[in-house]
Amino acid sequence: FLLLVGNIAPEYENFLLEKLNDSLIPYRIQPHCDTYELVNMFCASDIAVYPVQATISTIEASACSLPVICTSEIPERYKSGNGFGIEPGNLEQLSSALEKLINNDFLRKEMGMKGRLYVEQHLSWKIISDKFLRF
Repeated sequence: FLLLVGNIAPEYENFLLEKLNDSLIPYRIQPHCDTYELVNMFCASDIAVYPVQATISTIEASACSLPVICTSEIPERYKSGNGFGIEPGNLEQLSSALEKLINNDFLRKEMGMKGRLYVEQHLSWKIISDKFLRF
């Protein structure tokens, strides 16, 4: 099942819907939602994918133990071994990363736990506020 969360660029929407309908993969498109709803979406997911844009949601997904696939332009979001970076718009890299995660439960769970650990040790509000106060 494919869950797409967020707004879809108008120039891409028809193309995406056509591909989804041709694939016969069951899907749901959830427009932009607030943080509390997003946590529920993450809890219902196995992988978080951000192939073009960098959002704070990559960190939130990692905090929820999801492996992430995101643009290689933000290596700090996957450098702890919690996911893959892909060149924006590179469907071959996206497909390869998805295939690795879909076909390997251990890798998916391991990357998810690495992401959660990274967020807990480096990006929690406690850690950030302590660094700010020391500064």
